Amino acid sequence: MPRLPVISADDSESKAIDIKDKRYYFNKKTTKSGEVYLVCRIGRLADGKEKIGDKKEYDMRGLQEIFCNYTEFGNDTRRAIRVLQNRKEALLSFENDLKKEIEQSISLLQLQVEYAVAFFAYLRWSIKREEEYTRYNTVEQIKTWVEECKKEKNLSSRYFEFLPYRISKIRKYCNVNISNILLDKEDVGFIDFCTINGFNNLLALILFPYYSKGILDRFDTETIERVVKEVKVFLDMHILYEDYITSDDIEGE
Repeated sequence: MPRLPVISADDSESKAIDIKDKRYYFNKKTTKSGEVYLVCRIGRLADGKEKIGDKKEYDMRGLQEIFCNYTEFGNDTRRAIRVLQNRKEALLSFENDLKKEIEQSISLLQLQVEYAVAFFAYLRWSIKREEEYTRYNTVEQIKTWVEECKKEKNLSSRYFEFLPYRISKIRKYCNVNISNILLDKEDVGFIDFCTINGFNNLLALILFPYYSKGILDRFDTETIERVVKEVKVFLDMHILYEDYITSDDIEGE
């Protein structure tokens, strides 16, 4: 959400992503009371011109629930569609208005899934990966995931928030200790958990499945968001230093 512009209800500025034959548009709308919504629209080509469809809005809580457990969201949505379809089939032929209402409800549920997939793709977040994370209920499962990635030296499996950082830029900092990365006193519970279980350097922190079910049950989302932000701040500072500070700067020449 922070990557999208804050706009007024009348502003049409959007960020877009193309998936197959559709273009998805996303805005972030802030109401006068301070509530934040993600506004979604789909663009389709018709007679050589793009037609923008009706919008759908997610509030932050709804989006977070989808993000944290896409598998459950998908199952619930499919279940709701089946119930509506069965209800429609049970109606008599002359109850056309009610059938149209049900069809519209089904269409909105299907759109909700489409928008979620497109938005997460825009963030470079893998739904397949998230579905794996959902199954990680124990520390041992999380350890197995991190250790497998370490053995494969598969930094492409890093948490989606760290994908924008080039592997060549972050590899040299992989052994930096967690105590030099997470500095906020509010993180002490998370730091102790990582230290006890061997997630004690940057490599482990960038491979860590932050939104696995086991971690969400143990820590609140505010802690997770703060930890991810701290890791990014560490990377930003060191990469900027490396890119822009020369030996002349250090020697004061």
